[in-house]
Amino acid sequence: MFLIEKLNTKERWIIWNTILVVAMHALNESYPNNIISIYFSKYFGNQTIVGGLIKALPAITLAFTSFQAFVDSKAVYLLMFAIALVFCSLGDFFLYLEKDCVHYSEMYFIYGLGAFLISHAIFAICFYMRLKRLQNICKTHCPATMSFDIVPYLVFVYAIIFFNIMSVNLSKDENLKYAVGIYCFVIGMMFFMALWNHRLEKRVRHTIEDEPKKMKHLMVLLPRWRAPGYLIGSVLFIISDSFIGYGRFVETDEDVQYNIQILSTYFIAITFLCISSISEPILNSDTEATIEKMMC
Repeated sequence: MFLIEKLNTKERWIIWNTILVVAMHALNESYPNNIISIYFSKYFGNQTIVGGLIKALPAITLAFTSFQAFVDSKAVYLLMFAIALVFCSLGDFFLYLEKDCVHYSEMYFIYGLGAFLISHAIFAICFYMRLKRLQNICKTHCPATMSFDIVPYLVFVYAIIFFNIMSVNLSKDENLKYAVGIYCFVIGMMFFMALWNHRLEKRVRHTIEDEPKKMKHLMVLLPRWRAPGYLIGSVLFIISDSFIGYGRFVETDEDVQYNIQILSTYFIAITFLCISSISEPILNSDTEATIEKMMC
């Protein structure tokens, strides 16, 4: 509740809206023959399609929120975020079909993997855009924060180790092995960029704490729920995808399911990413002017 109190009205609306649509998905999973599912299956062909659309709702609503923020600010960054979330919803839809359509499960899994691959690539580009903007400001106003940082590179160590664990059962299908390898690299890149953003902002925060009066103007670089939110969202995405990969390519017991772990971390991840993307001041054209005013 303490964290909720720190959020503004729009950010709280994002959380409650996501909780609502996730609850709809949970209810549909628990009671697949509910009235709503049966009614809409008349228009969409069958209940599997309806279930997939309901599962995709959280990402769709978050994409709409990012698009609204883009309309208000005209920031391309937010439009890209909205597109990434649309691809997340496509990934949700295909992975839901993969679970219920046994004869086409492999095909739908590849489609879902491809959709999430594109979303992670767009997220990584967004974080890179933000990082370059942040670095340019730091070079001018706090160059001491620009020293080399090895920590973000450790992300790829995890990606390589986990891919090697999965590759034992991927050796039979070379194409799938390459696809999963590329996926591990791309999601690792997304996490890398998010962590680099967070580490640089953390250095700025330490600089401000050391010289609060002299460096107070740099507080404009540290809006709440931005780089930490990106980092939390990326970590949870990594955890969610790790459960998917482990459950599909490592765990041989089909009775062992990780649905709760996968979906809980995933839905929280995209919520954090969406909250962090809206009202992003670092990318505003007047950021440096604001810093100059605070220096005066």
